[in-house]
Amino acid sequence: MIAHRLYRRLPTLIFWILVVCLPIAGYLLFQVAIAKYSRGDYFYLETGQLSFEFPKSWWASTYEHKNESGTIYYVTAYPMTSRETWVSVIFVTYDEKITESYLEKYDFSNMSEALIFEINRTYWDIKKSNEDATLHFLRNSTILISGSEAILITIKIVDGYTDKEGNVHNLTATFVSWIHETSAGAKIYYIIFFGVEEEWSKDQAQKAFNHMLKTVKVSDRSV
Repeated sequence: MIAHRLYRRLPTLIFWILVVCLPIAGYLLFQVAIAKYSRGDYFYLETGQLSFEFPKSWWASTYEHKNESGTIYYVTAYPMTSRETWVSVIFVTYDEKITESYLEKYDFSNMSEALIFEINRTYWDIKKSNEDATLHFLRNSTILISGSEAILITIKIVDGYTDKEGNVHNLTATFVSWIHETSAGAKIYYIIFFGVEEEWSKDQAQKAFNHMLKTVKVSDRSV
């Protein structure tokens, strides 16, 4: 199925959506945010799947992939200078149909297993172009997101990214995931905060991500 191929290649899609598809859509969405959703130092973004606040110095864009198997929704937030600094936050939502198929296909007993699975897929995708990359787990904990318990895992991929000048960088990422029950079933949510380590670890980026986590609210609307 197309949807199966889609979530088999989730890490690749994250990069593809960020780099290729979103800048124009991000500009349009940014203009709407200025006009209607300003909250002090932040913009407020609401989609059919979730809502959150992001800094006014960031962009935000949406994308969705829909077919007969269901829909996967994406929201990307990133600094206006992200083309150079390479740090971003991706929100991914599987609708009820995709969630059911995904859990059945991989037979996960909990979301911790699913999250580690996605992390390893991300790592092996990166390793294809950076053979010396090594994966390190830095943190494994739980947090509350919109009233649901979520798994949070932070990783570092040493030598995971080579820039245009040939310089090699570490990549750092925090993955967050949880299941939200709706009247039509369950939806899986992923949040991925990732980037080049020296930019990812800056106070401004950490503060922006923590504020997004703090303000995330999920929708109870089924699709």
